[in-house]
Amino acid sequence: MEIYFFMSFLFGFGGLGILGIAITMHRSAQKQQKQATVYAEATIIQIIVDSHSKRNYIYEFYVNGIAKQVLFAGKRYRKEGDIISIFYDPKHPEMIYVPELQPCMAMFGLYFIGIIWIISSISSFIFWKLGIK
Repeated sequence: MEIYFFMSFLFGFGGLGILGIAITMHRSAQKQQKQATVYAEATIIQIIVDSHSKRNYIYEFYVNGIAKQVLFAGKRYRKEGDIISIFYDPKHPEMIYVPELQPCMAMFGLYFIGIIWIISSISSFIFWKLGIK
């Protein structure tokens, strides 16, 4: 019977942690989207691959006729010279929002897993309280 009690806490805290990560990701993406309101087309001028094979891109776009360059993570299938749609913050043009890079699937997956873990926690707690083996 003690295993249910232990599992309910384990799954409960795990589920809350996973939901916390999902909520943080979601709020960060929403904040980024709210601040970056001006549309621009950016050209990828350089690809930087780090030691973990993660790709970062240097995007170049124009703000009032002045070229701005911003380093930002991207998808693996992009190449130098590609033009993508971005939004930037007019007060801070180095703060950009790239709609195609938002982690929507990861956020929704984490929400789903977190909710399943919390449901498992509640089920384990109910089994423990009822004495079901």
